[in-house]
Amino acid sequence: NNLFCDYCHPNKITTAENDFYKFLQSITDKSTVINRNDRTVLNGKELDFYIPSKKIAIEINGLYWHSEIGGERKKLYHLNKTRSCACHGIALVHIFENELIHKKEIVYSIIKNLLNVNREKIDARNCVVKEIDEGSKNKFLNENHIQGEDKSSIKLGLFFKDELVSVMTFGKSRFDKKIEWEMIRYCNRVNLSVRGGAGKLFSYFLNSYKPKSIVSYSDRRFFTGEVYKMLGFNFINYTPPNYYYIMNNYKDMKNRMMFQKNRLSEFLKTFDVSKSEWDNMKNNGYDRIWDCGHSKWIFLNNKG
Repeated sequence: NNLFCDYCHPNKITTAENDFYKFLQSITDKSTVINRNDRTVLNGKELDFYIPSKKIAIEINGLYWHSEIGGERKKLYHLNKTRSCACHGIALVHIFENELIHKKEIVYSIIKNLLNVNREKIDARNCVVKEIDEGSKNKFLNENHIQGEDKSSIKLGLFFKDELVSVMTFGKSRFDKKIEWEMIRYCNRVNLSVRGGAGKLFSYFLNSYKPKSIVSYSDRRFFTGEVYKMLGFNFINYTPPNYYYIMNNYKDMKNRMMFQKNRLSEFLKTFDVSKSEWDNMKNNGYDRIWDCGHSKWIFLNNKG
């Protein structure tokens, strides 16, 4: 199943971590220190990569070694590492192995943005906002957002010389019914920085739809939520870690929402209604992996 030790497997020359290290070297100048397998920050606990000058650390999490059963990584394992880094003023990014395989360009673009090394930059003042159709929105999100397409009712695109460079989407609030709207997705085209892009798209939504309140959630595996502060959102709280089920011999993962207990009897070989969702999944050979939860942000529009 291509499970191996990164250090001593005799036939494995190139690993995901080696490739990622070469990528980091390629986007930073020669004077930038990139510590591998750092154990100085967290008192002996390892960080795959740490860039002291940027106060950014990066973990490459293999789906087997970081799963609940195979790797014995329980619910709070990744979150506790994020919290420990935050105590030292360090932002920790967790990248799951399958994301480097299936969404490498998007992952690399996120890292470039975090390190502020994108070569291509444009200004939002030179762009125009247009509402876009479902197909254009889904295509752009699948090519440029780590979570891919969504189900949204308001789809805004930012265009530079007739090219779609940013997308921001909204829909009715899904989880907090006290809030009117939810900002569901925002991203730029990979490897592009759009200065002021989020602000221009958000202002268009405020002016066109006059929302009273908006909620949004930032994935703590990648982001600290700085864009929300810039847009005028207020931090509310952190949500608990979520889990993903691991598929295809530890090669891929799927959101747990696809595996709600009332649907399991449709596709599991064996299903026991008296057992929990997780017990039924384990009995059918599934494993799972935990993320770091999300930060929750709310915008109250006094002018709406």
